[in-house]
Amino acid sequence: MAIKLVSVSPAQEELIVKAIALGDRYTKTLGLLTPPAYEKAAEDGGLLVAVEAGEVIGYALFGLPKRSARIRLAHLCVAEEERGRGIAGRLVEGIKERYPQRLGIKAKCRRDYDLSGMWRSLGFVPDGEVRGRGRDGEILDGWWLDLGHPDLFTEMESDALLVVTVDHGVFADLRGLTDTTGAEESRALEAGWMADLVEFAYTPQLVHQIRDLTDTAERQHQQAALTGLHKLSPGSAAVEERTRELVQAATQAVPGLAADPALLRGMRYVAETSCAGLQVLATRDPLLSRLTDVAWEVARVRVVSPSTVTLHVDELRQAQVYRPADLMGTEFRSAEVAPGAEDELVAFFEQSGADDGSAFSERLRSLNEGGIAWRRELLRDGQGRPVALYAWSLDGRTLVVPVLRTAGHPLEETLARQLLFLLKRLGRDCGAEIVRISDPHPSEAARSAAGDDGFFEHNGQLVALLVNVCGTAAEVEVVAGGLARELAVDATVLDVGMPAEVTAVLERAWRAGQGHRLRVAVIHGAHQAALVD
Repeated sequence: MAIKLVSVSPAQEELIVKAIALGDRYTKTLGLLTPPAYEKAAEDGGLLVAVEAGEVIGYALFGLPKRSARIRLAHLCVAEEERGRGIAGRLVEGIKERYPQRLGIKAKCRRDYDLSGMWRSLGFVPDGEVRGRGRDGEILDGWWLDLGHPDLFTEMESDALLVVTVDHGVFADLRGLTDTTGAEESRALEAGWMADLVEFAYTPQLVHQIRDLTDTAERQHQQAALTGLHKLSPGSAAVEERTRELVQAATQAVPGLAADPALLRGMRYVAETSCAGLQVLATRDPLLSRLTDVAWEVARVRVVSPSTVTLHVDELRQAQVYRPADLMGTEFRSAEVAPGAEDELVAFFEQSGADDGSAFSERLRSLNEGGIAWRRELLRDGQGRPVALYAWSLDGRTLVVPVLRTAGHPLEETLARQLLFLLKRLGRDCGAEIVRISDPHPSEAARSAAGDDGFFEHNGQLVALLVNVCGTAAEVEVVAGGLARELAVDATVLDVGMPAEVTAVLERAWRAGQGHRLRVAVIHGAHQAALVD
């Protein structure tokens, strides 16, 4: 019979009794909870059971603190004879589906139970450790499952020229208590002149390796040292898929290479770096160094030595500079269109009129020739299918976009909006004041999204103004009006009597990209406008 998940209410006494009986079978590992604890959990919405043929074969008992956005998982229990059927995973997914507004799920588990593999398979990552209150002073590992909500630091942009993911070997060289052979190469990354150039980041794989250290002092020292690095939290499903792709490609590329734990660890670093939106992984691991071509071809990650980072930071920065931050942590990957790949794209992106078939590919090829430095970007989904294509170049104070296409995809409208937002931010960062989409046949999703995002028709093209100024309403109007006059179009005048609805439209139309938005507010009876962080 099918397994059904049931959120137990206080009225469902039979299910509560059966959950208690199941928990009592495993008090040696779960700890003893009295019946009132189960009843209280049911009352608070924190008892989820897996039922098959009328019997409770597993349950999750958890707390929903009112003063915290975290879910506190107290028991995750599956009958021994039913294990291996994915019931624990279904219970965890059931919690996530029922409480998606929570930040994540927190759990604690005795280290000596050796259950790290189970927690990892459920998507949890290590989250510190504490000393237990028992007589033996056992160590409890913390585990954390993030539900993917942005927090205060999610959208922070680094001031460093280059953000580099490090594996455990390099991290131990930099932060470990004991010296290792060759550590000097890694430590050169922390030279004074590098401080403003490179920021180090870590992924879940590094946290898992630190958790597995047997030396308590070394482990706790390295856990504490993580606070000095930028934390990355790529989507677990995308990481698993990318890891499988990498392992398969690695074993095919290197005859005799075994798909062993060492290879899996290395490829997971590459996959997590890729899915977090970064392109540089620093390592001294000889195995990873043998697989640089695989890492680049499959995941667009540059696996480099620490010395390469110190010697070529500028070049690496140029390779990484144009990774769309809006797509970090998703299944999508961005890369430049390779010369000769233009014909492949014809089948994916709709054309019309004189811009169909070979004419479309020829126009793409022409953007790779001549004196203008066009940037041609292609976005692919997790299966490698092209889903968006655009090209751009800076012409004085105008960001010109001769190609803007999206392909049929469940997220096509979202991608179109993200790309328009990205183009505005790119224009701001390049010092542009106008974005001009000159594609004669942009995709319908892109055209529709452009209308909602402040673009307007001008001479057969889609145009947006980037009012990147901070000041009073009059000062903002001077800049916006000046840009409008250059284009010979009318601009709305900011005045004292302007309705809030109109100012909201202007905010959307004139915003200059992430981190800067137009604000028009009433202050002491007068309107004040500013682009503020």
